[in-house]
Amino acid sequence: MTRGRSKYRIPAPTLPHKGAIPSVPAKEPNARISFERVEAGAEYCLSWCARDQVKEAVDALRQVSSLPWRAIYSLGGLRLKSLPDSALLGVKRPSWLSQDIGIIEIRASQRFRILGYREANDLVVLWFDPDHEATGR
Repeated sequence: MTRGRSKYRIPAPTLPHKGAIPSVPAKEPNARISFERVEAGAEYCLSWCARDQVKEAVDALRQVSSLPWRAIYSLGGLRLKSLPDSALLGVKRPSWLSQDIGIIEIRASQRFRILGYREANDLVVLWFDPDHEATGR
C-alpha cells in the first residue's frame, strides 16, 4: 500500500454564491392570546360564564396558543371563521376597530364561541359568547 494522495478525490461542496448561506425555513411562532380588549364585567365577559363554560374557553384558547396560525386555520375542531358585521346581533363592531380587520369566531364547544380579531400573531379576544346570543347562530 502506498502512502500519499489517493486516486479517488471527493469534490468540495459548492454554494450558489460565494459565501452564501443556504436558507433554512424559520419555525413559525405559535399564536398568542390577548385579553386587552375584553371589557371586564360587560355582558359578554368570561366572568358571567358558568364554571364548565370557563373550562371550555380556557381549553380552546390553550389549543390556539399551542399552534401557529396556519395550523389554527386548518384545524377542524376550532372551526375558525370570519364573520361579517351582519352576523353580529348581540354585539356591535367597536368603533375603534377598522373595517378592514375581520372579526373571527372560534368554537370552544358545541354552543360556546369566542369572538375576536387577529392582530399580527395575536388573537385579540373581544367577547365570550356561551349561548350564541352575540351572533345568533
